[in-house]
Amino acid sequence: MRPMRTTVLIAASIISLMAGAPSALADFNMTSGQTYLAVTNGSGNSCYIGRAPSTYSRVSGSFRALMTFGEIWEGGRYDLSGEALLTFSSATAGRIAFGQQTGVAADFANPIFQGFTETYNATVKTLTVRYSILFPGCTQAVIAVYHGI
Repeated sequence: MRPMRTTVLIAASIISLMAGAPSALADFNMTSGQTYLAVTNGSGNSCYIGRAPSTYSRVSGSFRALMTFGEIWEGGRYDLSGEALLTFSSATAGRIAFGQQTGVAADFANPIFQGFTETYNATVKTLTVRYSILFPGCTQAVIAVYHGI
């Protein structure tokens, strides 16, 4: 009787672990949400991210994430809206490449990002992504919230 009891306890433990909330670094298929309004005035430049729909995708253990911006401007010169590929050089920093940009200087099309965090709230099933983009003359904060994860 004792081996059966042990088997039941082990099975119950495994099931309870499998039913737990995903971690902030779980695999995400394209998840929808929105970016939040952020305007930054730097030394000579201003940056702007509009409150707009956004999607986000990241695979755990991967050094890349894909994020879309409904509206992002640097200095009023460059419209960087659309897809952006984040390539991590560490857990919290790397480079962000804004896709399909022609005529945009490299410092603006592929700047450094830092301070990257993902925070998962299991109660309301949201993932909050935060980081800063270091444009020349302007450090732009990014805050996006994705729902139903």
